[in-house]
Order: sequence, then structure tokens, then C-alpha cells
Amino acid sequence: MNSKQRRHNKSQPNYQLRRANSLPPTPPINNSPQGENASAGDNNSNNNIQQSPYDNKRKWQYADTIAVLALLVAVAMTVVTYQLFKQTLTSTKAATDSADAAKVSSTATKKSADLQKLALDSQISAKKQSDASDVKKFQRENDLFELQKKSYASNEKDRIARFKRDTVAIGLQIKSLKQNQDQFTKQYEPYLKLTVDSIVVRFNKLYVFYTMLNLTNTPVKVVNIKSSAYVRGTQSIIPVKMPEAAPENLYIIKETPQQRFFPIPEANPKEIKFVVSGVWSIFWDVEFEYINQITDEKRCYIVSVKLNKTRGENPPYPVFSRNDNIPK
Repeated sequence: MNSKQRRHNKSQPNYQLRRANSLPPTPPINNSPQGENASAGDNNSNNNIQQSPYDNKRKWQYADTIAVLALLVAVAMTVVTYQLFKQTLTSTKAATDSADAAKVSSTATKKSADLQKLALDSQISAKKQSDASDVKKFQRENDLFELQKKSYASNEKDRIARFKRDTVAIGLQIKSLKQNQDQFTKQYEPYLKLTVDSIVVRFNKLYVFYTMLNLTNTPVKVVNIKSSAYVRGTQSIIPVKMPEAAPENLYIIKETPQQRFFPIPEANPKEIKFVVSGVWSIFWDVEFEYINQITDEKRCYIVSVKLNKTRGENPPYPVFSRNDNIPK
């Protein structure tokens, strides 16, 4: 450093002097038109040229501006870093709060799950107890049912055997009742019989005399008689008009037979002659309705008979086509 530089440096403040001493030496300026072709002597002469104080001041001002800008940038970065750090702290706190809330929620959820598990375990235990009770109840009912089934089967066998015995006994009773009924019927059922006594001509009229017999010990009461008769010749049939049958009130018992007769009022002398001579016959249909005086049963005695009188024969010869006692 030459004397001019030292004098210049004395006029500068100490901090500028220390900064100037710390800066590197200013490189020489090559303004030669030859550039790289300049000679070494020229380079040496340029190195010996000193810069002016004004240029050096501008350099220091430029350096100060850069330093201020760097400081501002550093401050701005510090502020930005602080804001970022503050936001980070805020986010971290929010995350911590959220984590705490999540932890609290998880704890509550776990407690709820534990409570639900306890309730479920309680329900399962109650269900198991109920199932065990139902199984025992079912077993008891099944045992009771089996006992009832065995008892019913035994009783059923007894009932079947008793039913068979009762059936046989009832059959025997029915058979006995039928036999008794048959005996009673034979003993107390009346049986009537009609016999023709004679064919008589009186006052130019034909009369048929007959007798009603009761062959049993049961008395009967005749309540109605329906009768019709006609005369038949060898060549033709001549109808005979009979009177209307009237209700009867005739009692017939075994000891007292009843003798009766009926006229044929429309027969003319010629017909009477043919009947008496045995050329023609009398056909008689009669129904006696009577009541059994012991059982009050109604019965009918129906007779269809052909009466043929041969000369000199009395009573006439009867030919029965029907002679029945039937229920009414």
C-alpha cells in the first residue's frame, strides 16, 4: 500500500477501513485493444495503476445494499419461518386435540363396546339358562307323554278286550231277546182263519155263511172289513155289486168264534140257479183289519177264495188263492 492509499484510509472510519482491508484486491483493468496480445510489460504497467476513491466507495455502497437486502431477506425468511412454525404449532395442536378427541371417542367407543359385550354376554347367559330350562321342561313333558302313551296303550288294550267281551255279551243278549221276541210273537201274535159254512138261497137271494176263528190265545178286535164278490160263468164274467163295507166292532177270541154272512143282492134267478147247480162259482175277496189287544199292533187278514157248490153238497168246496195274516 502506497502513501496515498494510507492517507485515504486515514480519512475513512475504522469499520470501513477494516472492511477495506478484508476485501480482496481489485483486479487490474485491461483496456488494451490488443487484448490477449498485449505485452507483459503493458500488464505490469496496468497493475501499477491505482483505482480512484470514488469507485471504491461505490463498491462499498453496493456491498452495503446487498447486505441490507440480505438482512431484509433474512428477516422476511425469519418472519415466514415463524409463521410457518406458528401454523405448524397450530396444526400440531389441532392434530393433538383431534388425536385426544379421537382417543376420548375411542375410549368411549371401547366402553360402549364393553358394555354391549357385557349385555350380550348377559343375554347369551340368560339364553343358555332359558334353553337349559326349556330342555329340562321338554324332557319332563316327553317323559310324561311317554308315560301317558304307555298308560293309554295299556288302557286301549283293556278297552278293546272289554269291548270284545261286551260285544259278545251284547250279541248273546240280542240273540236271547230275539228268541224271547220270537217266543212272545208266537205266543201272543194272533192268527185268524176263515171257514165257509154254506151257500144259502133265501127269498131269491144268495147268502154266504162263514166263521171267523182265532187260533191263538191273544184276543183281537176287528175294526174294518173290506169285501167284494162276483159270479163267474163258463162263458162270461158277471160282476156283482156289493154293499159298502162299514167299520166293525167285532172281538174274536179262541174260545168264541164269530159266525158271519154276507148277501149277494144283485144275483138274478138264473145266476142263482147256475151257482146252486154248480155250473158257476162265486169268487170272494175280503180283508179284515184287526188290532192285537196285547201289543196294540195292527194287522190284516186277507182272503181270496173260490166257492164252488156241487149238487147235493153243503158246505161248498172252497179253494183259497190267498189266506194270510200280515202286519199292517
